[in-house]
Amino acid sequence: MRGFLLFIPLLLVHIPIVSHAAAIHDAAKEGDVAAIMAALDAGAGVDESNGQATPLYLAVRGGHFAAAKMLIERG
Repeated sequence: MRGFLLFIPLLLVHIPIVSHAAAIHDAAKEGDVAAIMAALDAGAGVDESNGQATPLYLAVRGGHFAAAKMLIERG
C-alpha cells in the first residue's frame, strides 16, 4: 500500500462505501499510519468491523503499535 497514499482519498470517493472499511482494515493490517489517516479523513470509521475484526485489533495483532495508538486517539 505504501507509495499509493495520494490515491487513497480519490479511490474512496469513487468506490462504494463498503470499500472504506476495506481500506482502513488493509492499512491497519500493514501498520500504515498515513494510509489509516487518509482512510479516516475520507470517511472510514475507526470502529468499522469487516465482519471479523476492527482496525485496532488488526494493528495490535500485527504489532503495529504506532498505528494502534493513532486509532485510539482518533476513536
